[in-house]
Amino acid sequence: MKQGWIDDTRLAEIPREKLERLKYLADSTDATDRTHQMQILTAMIRNPDRLKLNFTKKETDLLMSVLKEYASPKELNMLSQAMRMFHKSSY
Repeated sequence: MKQGWIDDTRLAEIPREKLERLKYLADSTDATDRTHQMQILTAMIRNPDRLKLNFTKKETDLLMSVLKEYASPKELNMLSQAMRMFHKSSY
């Protein structure tokens, strides 16, 4: 992920603490393989309370729209997969 997404002014309404946790998690998975990254994303979606990453739908939509601008094609693909799983688990 390109640097600077966390300071994007459009994210100002999301508590900084949530963004910091998300950044830490993203940074810690950068060096891992794709399978492990998807396992982490799946865990986040299934148990957001456990990771203390409880984003509202509005926050999630905003975050995704911003992250898409900072993500590489590979990261975009993973984000899309994660969002599909998120939407399936929300029903």
